Amino acid sequence: VGNVEEQDRIIFVVTDSVLDELARISEHSAPERRQVDWLRNGSDSYLQTAHYWGILEVLETKLHTKLIKLEGWEQRARDLSISRWALQNFDFACLWESQIESPGRVLFVTADDALCTFVAECARDDESLRRVIVTHVHNLDRTFAADREHGGHRLYEAAQKLKANNKFCGAVLSAQVMHELIVEPAYEGRQPGGGGGGDGREEALKLGLREALSMLTDVRQVVEGSRNPNETARFLERVEDAQRRWQALLRNKS
Repeated sequence: VGNVEEQDRIIFVVTDSVLDELARISEHSAPERRQVDWLRNGSDSYLQTAHYWGILEVLETKLHTKLIKLEGWEQRARDLSISRWALQNFDFACLWESQIESPGRVLFVTADDALCTFVAECARDDESLRRVIVTHVHNLDRTFAADREHGGHRLYEAAQKLKANNKFCGAVLSAQVMHELIVEPAYEGRQPGGGGGGDGREEALKLGLREALSMLTDVRQVVEGSRNPNETARFLERVEDAQRRWQALLRNKS
């Protein structure tokens, strides 16, 4: 993994194909359609605020219609029910990464479990595809929510707010923090947020316990009625997801 230097910074990238897909998915739900429209056009949305701050770019990928790095993997993608646009989106990320000299500089975040499985299979057969760090968005949330050393939990809590604001949360999302929490563990094959070693189960259990402690604060806030309905729904989804993982951890330990 290339060394992260002081001048390195994080740039968030969203492709136009992702925004188009969000619009397509939400077209049958008026509330979701309004949410996506606000995300794309609202002056106080995360997308517009981050772009104004100079930390986010929207890239056009409509001309990227032919697979380059993932040529030959189309059938496996179809077997896993991965859409063509998702495959092209990841292929674009791989192509973009190939232009960068230092490894570990491109992090691909997705909510698609099948795509995570697909990428893991590709990386086993093609070493160059391991240079793009792929992480599930829930894993990203869990890692930051459980982190107390680098202020990750403060960043996680700030990210749960429905609208962006200028109030400092007490922590900075730097390239060094991202490298420590996500990139380095991925390259070392250990659970993000853990310390490595063994088969990863002990570290995963520790991460789960830290997450449980962090969640107690959120439980208290929800019970006290300090969150709005949208935040409560997101929190309940997080609880359900965490319960499934903790149950799996307990089964593995027994």
